[in-house]
Amino acid sequence: QTVKLTHVWNEQSAGQAGLAAGDEIIALSGFKMASVQALESYLARQDIGDDIPCHYFRRDELHETVIHLYEPPCDRVLLEPALKKPDEALEWMSK
Repeated sequence: QTVKLTHVWNEQSAGQAGLAAGDEIIALSGFKMASVQALESYLARQDIGDDIPCHYFRRDELHETVIHLYEPPCDRVLLEPALKKPDEALEWMSK
């Protein structure tokens, strides 16, 4: 199994390393990446500025690159309920 990239931002780490949408990552630093969870778990243990060897397939041809980890953009938000009591939320939603 591999992790297939669906989107790559050119100005971010994967794009700067030459990866593209459709590439299938098979290993980072020699560790198999068989799922998105494995990839995210591995990357969470790395530091900004690290250089990570990456093996991947592009159209069934094996490639190798080095991914330099840049600071990720602040493009996500975390939504939390404003109400402290779940019963209040249910009451509000039923109106």
